Amino acid sequence: MQLEKYLLLDGKARKVFLRDYVKKVLIGAYDSEKATPQDVRFNIEVWLPNVDVKDSLAFAFNYERISQIVEEVTSRGHFELQETLAEAVGHALVEEEFVLAARVKTEKLEVLSGGASYGVEIFVESDD
Repeated sequence: MQLEKYLLLDGKARKVFLRDYVKKVLIGAYDSEKATPQDVRFNIEVWLPNVDVKDSLAFAFNYERISQIVEEVTSRGHFELQETLAEAVGHALVEEEFVLAARVKTEKLEVLSGGASYGVEIFVESDD
């Protein structure tokens, strides 16, 4: 929360996000999980410099890149762990122009019943 206060409240950055994006992903360490894709929910925040974007996409981050990166990363093949998947998405996001940091939360939706899920959340900062 301190990072959000520093970045958002002090006017250092803005945050764009993708909420509740569900994608079939080959994920899981158990043999029973390796053949069939599972539903994974992604909640992603991308931190950008708080600059004048001049009401033009040329000066702004294209929000569509968030879901495109999820698609690109998940198309690479099977992931054993959610941690690995979340890190791959996060690192791909911070390679994008304008991106300062990304928070990626994943949840496997088919493991538990009753709407419960197991998940992981990571935060990745750009090296720039």
